[in-house]
Amino acid sequence: MKWLELVSEIEGEKIIAEESISDIDFPVFDSRLVNSPEKVLFVAIKSAKNDGHNYALEMYDRGCRNFILSSKFDTSKLSGANILRVDDTIEALQKIASKHRHTFKGEVIGITGSNGKTIVKEWLSLILGGKFHITKSPKSYNSKIGVPISVLGLNSKTELSVFEAGISTKGEMAILEGIIKPTIGIFTNIGTSHDSGFESREEKIREKLELFKEVKHLIYRLDHTEIQEQIVRKSIKQGVSWSTETEDADYFYSVTRNEITLHLQGSKIQFSLPFDITIWVENSLHVITACHLLGLGSDEIQAGLNLLKSVPMRLEVKEGVNGCQVVDDSYTNDLQALEVALQFLSQNGSHQKRTLVLSDLEGSHQDDYNKISAMVKSYGVDRFIGIGESIKKVNSVKDSTFYEDVNMLINDDPKFSDEFILVKGSRRFHLEEVVKMLENKSHQTKLKVNLEAITHNLSVYQSMLDPKTKVMAMVKAFGYGGGSSEVAKMLQLHKVDYLAVAYTDEAISLREQNIKIPIMVMNSVISDHGRLIKYQLEPEVYSLHFLRTLAELGAPMQIHLKLETGMNRLGLDGEELATAITILENSSLAVKSIFTHLASAEQEGDDNFTEIQIEKFERNYNLIIERLKIHPTKHVLNSSGIVRWPQYQFDMVRLGIGMYGYDPTGQLNLRAVSSFTSSISQIKTVSSKQTVGYNRSGVIHEKTSIATIAVGYADGYNRKLGNGIGKVQINGHLVPTVGNICMDMLMVDVTQIPCKIGDEVTLFADNPKLQDVAEWSETIPYEILTGIGSRVKRVYYSE
Repeated sequence: MKWLELVSEIEGEKIIAEESISDIDFPVFDSRLVNSPEKVLFVAIKSAKNDGHNYALEMYDRGCRNFILSSKFDTSKLSGANILRVDDTIEALQKIASKHRHTFKGEVIGITGSNGKTIVKEWLSLILGGKFHITKSPKSYNSKIGVPISVLGLNSKTELSVFEAGISTKGEMAILEGIIKPTIGIFTNIGTSHDSGFESREEKIREKLELFKEVKHLIYRLDHTEIQEQIVRKSIKQGVSWSTETEDADYFYSVTRNEITLHLQGSKIQFSLPFDITIWVENSLHVITACHLLGLGSDEIQAGLNLLKSVPMRLEVKEGVNGCQVVDDSYTNDLQALEVALQFLSQNGSHQKRTLVLSDLEGSHQDDYNKISAMVKSYGVDRFIGIGESIKKVNSVKDSTFYEDVNMLINDDPKFSDEFILVKGSRRFHLEEVVKMLENKSHQTKLKVNLEAITHNLSVYQSMLDPKTKVMAMVKAFGYGGGSSEVAKMLQLHKVDYLAVAYTDEAISLREQNIKIPIMVMNSVISDHGRLIKYQLEPEVYSLHFLRTLAELGAPMQIHLKLETGMNRLGLDGEELATAITILENSSLAVKSIFTHLASAEQEGDDNFTEIQIEKFERNYNLIIERLKIHPTKHVLNSSGIVRWPQYQFDMVRLGIGMYGYDPTGQLNLRAVSSFTSSISQIKTVSSKQTVGYNRSGVIHEKTSIATIAVGYADGYNRKLGNGIGKVQINGHLVPTVGNICMDMLMVDVTQIPCKIGDEVTLFADNPKLQDVAEWSETIPYEILTGIGSRVKRVYYSE
C-alpha cells in the first residue's frame, strides 16, 4: 500500500514529502503495538480515555513517517513526513479502508451475531487456510475502528478474507457494510448482548442484516426463528439455511454428541468434532456449511475439524484466597456465554466446591432465569451468590445468597475456602471488584499464561502432522514455568494423546487434579514403583539396571524404552539391547513406546549427525520389535524436529517449548504464551554522584528518577540483567535497569517517562520478548521460563 494512493481521494489537507513515500505494511492507532514504525500508517484517534495525538511525536521520533491527524494538530515538528489532516480521523480511516476494499476481487466472508463471531472466524480461517491464502480480522476487531484496520490488511496475496462485525446501536452496521462489502454472510445467532441499544430484538436483527444486503449467500440457522422471521420480512432471497430440527433447511444435520451427519441431496456425509459442547457444535455447523458452500470436499473439511482444539475461553483463572481459584469471566453475560463458562467450571476444580457468583442478565425474562436454574443444577454448582434483583429467580442451589449490589457483598465479607469460583456478570455490576476481593494479593508479580495461545501453537504444529500422528505434550518443569495442572487440564480438554513430566511427584499431582491422559514419567526411580502402579503412570526406562529391577518386582506395568543414539545423556545403547530384550521376554512389562532424543534437530550444520541418529534408532527399533513380536509407538521428533524433519514423525511426536511459543528453528508464526509482569513499589529522585543498589554498582551521573520494582532474582529475574543490560517496559516505554538485581527487587531509570507507584511493569511479553531477555541473560528461553519462582502468581487467561 502506498500512502499517496490510500489518501488520494480523501478530503483534507495533504502534506506530502516525496522522499518519504514508501510501502505501508498496515495502519495502527496504538503506538504500544508498533515494532517497525517506519512501515506503518499512524492514525491518531481520540477516545473518551485517551488521545492518539499525544503519541504522534513519539511515533515520529521512532521513525514513523505516515500520519492521519486532526486538522487542529500542529504538524510543524513532523518535517519530512506524509500527513493527512482531517476533521474526523476515524471517518478518514473508514473511507480509506472502503477504497482499499474495492481493489480486492476475491470472496469476502462477513460474520455478525450476538455470540460466536470470533470463534467462527478463527475456525473458518484455520480450515480454509489449507486451500486459500486468508486475511482475517485480528483478535475480535469488529468495531468502527477494528473493521477498517482489518480490511486494510487485504494484500496482493489474499485469496479469501474473513471479517467480523459487531454493533451496539442503530446505524452502525450500514457503515461497516460499506467497508467490508461481504460476498458471503454468516449470521451466527441472536442473544441479549447490546439489547439496550435498540428499541426491540427485531430492530437489532434488522440492523445486523444490513451487513448482508449485497451478499450472494447468507448462511444462518433456520431454527433461530427470530432471525428467520426478519429474513422473510426483508425478502432476502440469497439465504442458505441449515438446521438440526427440520429437513426443510438447505443443509440438514443430525447430531449425536460430537458425531455429525449432513443430509444433502439424498446423500449422507459424516463428520466428527473434537468436542461435544453444545454452543461449539453450533459454531462448527456454521463453519461446515460455509466450507461446503465454498467447494471444500468432506475429507478436507474433516481434516480441518480435527484442528478445532483451539477454542478461545474468554476468562482468567487466578490464585484466590484460602486455597481458592477464581475464574474471572465478567466480560459477557448471556445464556450462551454462561453455559460455556459453567462447562469450564464443571471440567475443572474437581476436588473443590464449585461456586458461582452471577449478576442479573441484561434484557432477560423469567424463562431465561428458569434456564439458568436448570444449567446451574446440571453443572453441579454447590454454592450460588446472586447480585441484583432478577437473579433471585434462580432457585436451584440450596446454598444460595443474594445481594442487591457488589458493595453489599463486599461489606458482608462472606467466607470462601478451597472453592473453584466462577465470577460472571454484566459490566454495570462491576464484578471486577469481587474478583479483587477474592484474588490472593500476597505478591503483585505475575506470570500471565495465555491458554488460547498454547492451543493456537498446538494447532500450528498439528497442522504439520499426518492426522494419525499422535502428540505427546511436555508439561515437565512446572509446565515450562506456566503451571503444570492448569496447562494439563487445557490439553486434556483438547484431547492431546499423551503428557510427559520429569518426576513422579509431578505426575501424581496431575492425577490428583483429575488428569486422566496417559502420562510418561521421564525420571522415575525404583522407590517410585508402588506409586507408579497406583496412579497408572508409565515410566521412561533408560538403563539396564532400572529395567532389570522393574522386571524383578514382577508387577505388570507399561513402560517407554529410551534408546541412546548420540545425545549421550540417558538411554540404552546398542550393546545393551540383547540383554534388554531377554529381560523383557521374561517379564510382565509391556513396552508402550520406543523413542530417542535428537541432540541437534534445529541446527542445519548438524543434519548429517541427525540422520545418523535416526538411522541408528530405526535399526535398533526394528531389532527390538522383531525379537519381541510387538509394535509399540515409535517417536523421535521434538518441537524443532517437527518443523525440520517431518518425514520422521512416525507414530508420535513430542511437543515441548514450541507449544509455549518459542520456535527454535525460527520458521513458525507462534503466539507468545507467557507475560511476566510486576509493579512499581516506589519512585525516588537520586542526585548526581550517588549510587543505587548492592556493591554501589549503579553510579548516578545526573539527577535521576529511580523506580523500584517488586521483582528480583528469587522470582526468576536473572542477576545478569542488572546495570542496564536488561530493560523493562513501563507505560509503553523501555527503560534500563540500574545497579545490581536484588533478591526481591530491581531498580530502573524512569527519568524520561510518565509513571507512578502501582503502574504495571512488563519484564517480558511482546516488548521486550522472552527471546530478548534470554539473549541479555546469555542463556536460552527454556531457562528463563523454568526459572520463574513458585511464589510468582500464575494468571491463566484467553483473549
